[in-house]
Amino acid sequence: MREVGIANSDGGWMSTFDAIIQLSKDCKFVDCSHTNETGCAVVKAVEIGKLDPDAYNNFLKMEKEKEHFQTNLVERRKKDKQFGKMLKNYKKNKDKE
Repeated sequence: MREVGIANSDGGWMSTFDAIIQLSKDCKFVDCSHTNETGCAVVKAVEIGKLDPDAYNNFLKMEKEKEHFQTNLVERRKKDKQFGKMLKNYKKNKDKE
């Protein structure tokens, strides 16, 4: 069974959340998560009504899903690499017999 997730979201991400991306350029910190940092332009825009709270919540959900998918991808690659090494060692030891 295959997993469904965000494989490559760069293009759609930019157009869907353009307002948030533009606001994030004014955040105090470059690595702002736009959740609770002091000086976050995105959170401030939601608070003053400049940004729709539903759009902001959708952005946070998509960020969380993207992070989850990327984490799973890294873990799968690590397991694949370990399996490849095990298989290589098995073949190497079998050839010695």
